[in-house]
Amino acid sequence: MEDAGGTFLKFGQVLSLQPDVLPRDYCNALFDLLDRVPPFELADVERVFREELGRRPSEVFDEFDPVPLAAASIGQVHVARLGDRRVAVKVQRPDIDTSFNADLKLMSAVSVLIARLRIHRLSWLRQAISEFIDWTREELDYRTEARFMDALGHNARNRPTEAIPGLVREFTTSRILVADFLEGPILVDYLRAIETGRGREFETSRLGESFDRHELATNIVRNFVSDAFHHGLFHADLHPANLLILEDNVVGYVDF
Repeated sequence: MEDAGGTFLKFGQVLSLQPDVLPRDYCNALFDLLDRVPPFELADVERVFREELGRRPSEVFDEFDPVPLAAASIGQVHVARLGDRRVAVKVQRPDIDTSFNADLKLMSAVSVLIARLRIHRLSWLRQAISEFIDWTREELDYRTEARFMDALGHNARNRPTEAIPGLVREFTTSRILVADFLEGPILVDYLRAIETGRGREFETSRLGESFDRHELATNIVRNFVSDAFHHGLFHADLHPANLLILEDNVVGYVDF
């Protein structure tokens, strides 16, 4: 799936969260597709910056870590600094639109084939394919994510259990997204530690005395219910690489 790239990476991410479909060991291996996909080179990062902003990262930020913090199917995240502000910089993979568009065309062809051959038992796939194509195209434009992040942040401003990064608008484009860096481990790392018998060690070394996993889980549910039913706008991709464990069991959110 890593070699095939594009939508195959996205498909692998979906499968990693399906222990009812795959054996648990397979799901654990596929967890790496959530945040540990092989990164692309710094030269490609700089190329994207030149094409989008006309400047290299070193000319935009006071500090820029060339080693990515995490890498996934569409982009990778670097840590940088703007004055006293620590930020996360998400950069889209070069030429990702080309590889995704080829896969999406193939999926569209499958949908048309199902309709023309009148394969009724697979008709449900047409709607699923249509939705996948629509939201994947949205996801390829970081400005869409930026709008969602901004709106969710506004809605969560009075919720102490929900942390949404602040957007840095001037450096956010369709292929670059810059936002405040949230300090805390991601939930998927905690799950990995639990699977290998190091859960208690992880809690002691990374999470501190105030950590309570029952309270954290409760906050995830309550935050979602509040966002969905009070505001009608919610984070719709709550996999464990998009959730951070912050101090006092506050839930941090990324990748909108």
